[in-house]
Amino acid sequence: MLWVTRPRLHLDRVASPWLVDRFVDADAKFDFVDEGQDVPADAIALTIPGAELGPRDADGSTFRKILRKYSITDPVLVKMADCVEAGMAFSLHEDLPPLSEDLLQHSATLAYFSEGMAVRYPDDHENLRQSFPFYDALYISMWANYGEGAPGFPEHPRKRIDQLQEARDWTAFFGNK
Repeated sequence: MLWVTRPRLHLDRVASPWLVDRFVDADAKFDFVDEGQDVPADAIALTIPGAELGPRDADGSTFRKILRKYSITDPVLVKMADCVEAGMAFSLHEDLPPLSEDLLQHSATLAYFSEGMAVRYPDDHENLRQSFPFYDALYISMWANYGEGAPGFPEHPRKRIDQLQEARDWTAFFGNK
């Protein structure tokens, strides 16, 4: 399926395509339409004003709207939605939501990462391609703390990494992407 969003990607407009690609539509293709440009009839609009999966508003980020629309209840993805929303607030110098210190750190990291990727990869298709592995890694590390069935992990990073690698077949989990 074709999914479209606005160009000049930033946080929610990268996280949401990642969510779609990894958990909604394994055959997703992404393209971009300028504001005021018509969305192709065969496409699903993301973060476009007026769309069902529109931009952040009182109902939350596009990321959270996708979770609701597709009844995705994975607790890790719910925490990631919290981080996406807090990261957007951080970027816009808005009041941050009440989150734990670790989630606030993830949120600030997402904001900085997103800005850096937009500078490093101004081509939106390349930005998505290069950013998706970061979101895979974020999911994996957050799964260690919030995932269902995640084992308790030792403090030493190398041991945590080894146990995370053994805990799941991550390549298969992410559809060999």
